[in-house]
Amino acid sequence: MKTAAQATPNHRLRQARESRGWSQEYLAEQIGVTAFTVGRWERGVTLPTPHYRRKLSEVLLLSVRQLGLVASPDRPHEERAELDGSTIAASISLSTNAGRSGATVPPLPPHTLPLIGRNHLHAQISAALCDETLSAPVTLYGLPGAGKTTLAGAIAHDPVIRQQFADGIIWCGLGPEPGLRTHLLSLGMAVGVAQEELATCKTVEALAKIIYAAIDSRRFLLVLDDVWRLEDALALCVGGPQCAYLVTTRFPELAFQLSRDHAIMTPELTLESALELLQRLAPDAVSQEPEAARKLVYAVGALPLALTLIGDYLYVQTRSNQPRRLHAALALLANAEQRLQLAQPRSPLHQSPSLPAGGTLSLQAAIAVSAQSLNAPAHEALSALALFPAKPNSFSESAALDVANCAEDTLDVLARAGLLESNAPGRYSLHQTIADYARMQMSGDTVQRRNDGTEVFPALTPAEARYIAWAVTYARERASDHTAYESLEGELANLLGALALAGAPGDEKSLIEGTLALAPFFEVRGFQASAHELLARAYQAAQWLGDTARSAQLLVHLGRATAAAGDCKRAAELYAQGLVFAEQVNDLPATIRLLAYQGDALTQLGRYREATPLLERGLSLATMHCQHALLPMLLRLLGEAADCEGRNIEAYSFYLRGLRFARQQGDHETTCALLQIIGGKATVAGDFHRGERYLREGVQLARLSGYRQRLSALVNNLGITLTGRGVSPRPRSAYKKAC
Repeated sequence: MKTAAQATPNHRLRQARESRGWSQEYLAEQIGVTAFTVGRWERGVTLPTPHYRRKLSEVLLLSVRQLGLVASPDRPHEERAELDGSTIAASISLSTNAGRSGATVPPLPPHTLPLIGRNHLHAQISAALCDETLSAPVTLYGLPGAGKTTLAGAIAHDPVIRQQFADGIIWCGLGPEPGLRTHLLSLGMAVGVAQEELATCKTVEALAKIIYAAIDSRRFLLVLDDVWRLEDALALCVGGPQCAYLVTTRFPELAFQLSRDHAIMTPELTLESALELLQRLAPDAVSQEPEAARKLVYAVGALPLALTLIGDYLYVQTRSNQPRRLHAALALLANAEQRLQLAQPRSPLHQSPSLPAGGTLSLQAAIAVSAQSLNAPAHEALSALALFPAKPNSFSESAALDVANCAEDTLDVLARAGLLESNAPGRYSLHQTIADYARMQMSGDTVQRRNDGTEVFPALTPAEARYIAWAVTYARERASDHTAYESLEGELANLLGALALAGAPGDEKSLIEGTLALAPFFEVRGFQASAHELLARAYQAAQWLGDTARSAQLLVHLGRATAAAGDCKRAAELYAQGLVFAEQVNDLPATIRLLAYQGDALTQLGRYREATPLLERGLSLATMHCQHALLPMLLRLLGEAADCEGRNIEAYSFYLRGLRFARQQGDHETTCALLQIIGGKATVAGDFHRGERYLREGVQLARLSGYRQRLSALVNNLGITLTGRGVSPRPRSAYKKAC
């Protein structure tokens, strides 16, 4: 052992470590020694044993000579053994100066976390690469920022993979302008072809042939990162029969062309894995603000790159121990534009081949590379489609074509670019980050003022106007057909998204028409409470237009939504105001409905003496003016009012009459309600057989008509009836069977 005075510092080892940004502690952790030992090696006090020289060579991707680890002259056998052991490392890479076009496998960045939420993918890819019968490349595809390169890097550093491909792992980062000749020259040198021999090759084809011959039967894994064109990947598939290929690309179609059954999607993380990643990156921020962290995960669609940038940023903010800095950071990240522009510098060893050299990595930059390859119609279509709510919501192809005002092949262009996801036949979706990026590209809106000059609203863009028009037409065509309610529910998020944009100056009628078309659907499916804000906005628009007739109709539904939220007093007030409007314009159906619903609200408030005259007046008007469709509802409400006052026989008569009319009119909603009431009364009276008959009929009808809230109540009552008879199944089983 040398003394400190006799030692000659190993500058090569220290420079190799520092060029990667690694600390002595980090390097020590990678090879299984202490930082003190690494320090002694760098100071030249001691020389690593052959075992650790081999590990240093593998981790730092340099030969023992390049690391200054050659044994002393009096121990030539160790040098010879070490040089033999370093052959693998030497064949894996040219040098750390090979840059983005060389064959160097990028080292793992400092403080690299274990892969989170990717164990299944890692195992699947590793198994495919180790399958000696595999002839096609394994290709990873997915959104920009989904973690394809990170996953490929983890595979390349996996000891099992390194053992499988004992002759070396060669990494080529391609990007949109790969420079194939440069890659092939680097690859040729990596597999041992002499520079002089490579220099004689004047074409890419000649280089490919000489490299293929040099590889022969050796086992290499070639990683082709960020492939943009099929021909680029094929030009670099120069390995022999024992070689395998791992390719990453952002283009799904390219992945299928290249790999067929071995094209593997790299999806976003699950919610749990995304939260775990954020917790690992910024533990204090997540523990202090768990709900804000969850919202951020949703906002970026659990995309790994976005979470990594956010986590690193939040970690720095929490180091100050000042809560205000964390709160300010979270407020900033609540803005989509700020999230997209959040950036980090990257070391030369970890630069994306798609981004300019020396540039910072941001979500916006990663997406922009793909978007810049689009033609003008596809750019415009992407911005228009960003109006739809983002993933996990989806939208139909017909809706996309109407809103984007484009041809079908434009959607294909977006899908081929990996920006538009096709998640079911005839349906598409946009990831949250892609939608955020596309919205940022929209041109700035002009503003318009109301006539009184007090309110300022953004003018609708042509795409927004098309979106609203599509929603109003779609809702209006299906509003009166209960069998179409399934399709309405499937597009509900898209419809609400469009109506949220409606109401600008000159477009108030769209908001009113769309809301009125959807209002019956909201009531049947039990969405009144969630529709309250929309109904209130539509009512304000009708008031501003001075449209008394529409105001009355909207107050019918706004009152229903208010009552569903439990505020019967306010609902009664809304019905009373609506009644004034309906009578002013002689809207008889609205008048009768408002009388009925106001009477119902007063009944719920216990004001029976006020409720009954209103209901009787509504029944008289409906009978006199042949409004037969409204009779079942009025008779049901009169029965409930009579029940509350203890007039049970009269109430039962109302119910039976109402059931007869409801069946005649095909009023399934009221029929279900009355079957529930009459069946329940029969059960209470001990007539279980009769109660079961009514309730089973109600369950069947509610299930067929999609009346979910009513179905739940009917099944519950049926369970009670069956229990009363001493019949199995129990209520829970009865519910499952009925549903």
